[in-house]
Amino acid sequence: MLHKPFALAFLALAASSSAPLRAQSIPVCNGSSLATVQPFQANSVGQVGGAVFFDMLITKPGGITIGQLELNTSALAGTPFTVVVYARLSTYVGAEQSSGQWIQVSTGAGVAAGLNQPSRVDLVDVNVPAAPFGACIVIQGAAHAYTLGTGTNQAFANSDLALTLGAATAGAFSGAPTSPVVWNGRLLYDCAPSVPQPFCGAGSSTNGCPANITGSAQPSATLATPCVILVNLLEGQRQGVIFYGINNTGFSPSPWAPNSSSLLCVKSPTLRTGVQNSGGTPLTCDGLFTLDWNAFQAANPGSLGQPFATGEKVFVQAWYRDPLAAKATNLSNAIEMTMQP
Repeated sequence: MLHKPFALAFLALAASSSAPLRAQSIPVCNGSSLATVQPFQANSVGQVGGAVFFDMLITKPGGITIGQLELNTSALAGTPFTVVVYARLSTYVGAEQSSGQWIQVSTGAGVAAGLNQPSRVDLVDVNVPAAPFGACIVIQGAAHAYTLGTGTNQAFANSDLALTLGAATAGAFSGAPTSPVVWNGRLLYDCAPSVPQPFCGAGSSTNGCPANITGSAQPSATLATPCVILVNLLEGQRQGVIFYGINNTGFSPSPWAPNSSSLLCVKSPTLRTGVQNSGGTPLTCDGLFTLDWNAFQAANPGSLGQPFATGEKVFVQAWYRDPLAAKATNLSNAIEMTMQP
C-alpha cells in the first residue's frame, strides 16, 4: 500500500447539523475487502485504455481508506499496467463521456496475473467518507476483462459499503458506454483516519442548493499531511470565498440576515481566502469551491493563526453570492479542523 501525499483526496457529502458534531470512535477494519464476481468470470473484454464505471455507497461511519484493488485483465501474465481512479459526487450514469464531471482521486500500478486471475494494484491511499458517489477506473497498458450484467449479478455489499455495477467505455470518457457491465474486482481498505468535523447547518440557496463543506484530512502544523477543503452542492456559476477563524470559544451560530436560511458559524476575527467561481451549471447544485490548505498557508506565512501549533483549532466556512437571497448571499455549513504534528 502506497502512502504518498495526494492533493485532492476523496471528498464527499457530510451530514450537516444545527449542533456541533465531534469526532467519533472509528472501529478497526484492517484487512477488510469487498469483491464483485468471485472467482473472476469475464465473458467480455474491453479496449486497452478503457474504463469501467460503478456506483458506491459507503455506510461505515467515519468512512474507509482504500489502498489497494484487484482487477481482471486480459493481458498476458507479467504485463505491467497502471490505473487512474476518478470519482464524482453523484451516480456515474450519464457522465461516462464527460471528463469534466470527474475528479482524479488516485493512481496505481500493477502486473497482470492473466485472464480471470486477480491482478493486484497498489493505490495512492484515498480517504472515502460515508456517502454515495460514482467511481471510474481507467486502465492503461492493458484492457479490462469484465462480466456482462444480467440484472441479478450487479449488486454487491457488506457492512461497510455497497457497489452497484455498472458500465464500460472503450476509452477514458470516450466511446459509447456498454451497459450493464460488472467490473471483476475487489477493493481492499482500512478504516479512515480522523477527518475535520462538520458543525452548524448549511443555508439553502434560492434554488435549493445546501452548500456543504468537508476536509480531506486534519491539517498538519508542519504541512506534512495534505489537507484539501471542498465545498460541493453549490449553485453553479456563483462567486464566493472560503474563510476561517481560529477561536470559536463562547460563540453561538447567528442568523446571517433577517429571513436568511444561513447561519454565521465562525467567530470573528476571520480571514478570507481567494475569490472563486463555483463553475458548473446555473440553477443547479453542481458547483464547487476547493482550497489546498497547505498551499494557502505556505503562500501566506503571515495569515491569521500562523504559525500553528499541534492541537490548535481552525473553523472554516464558505460564503457565496445568491442575488435573490436575503443579503444577496448565503453560507455553507462549517467544519472544525484540529492541527496535527
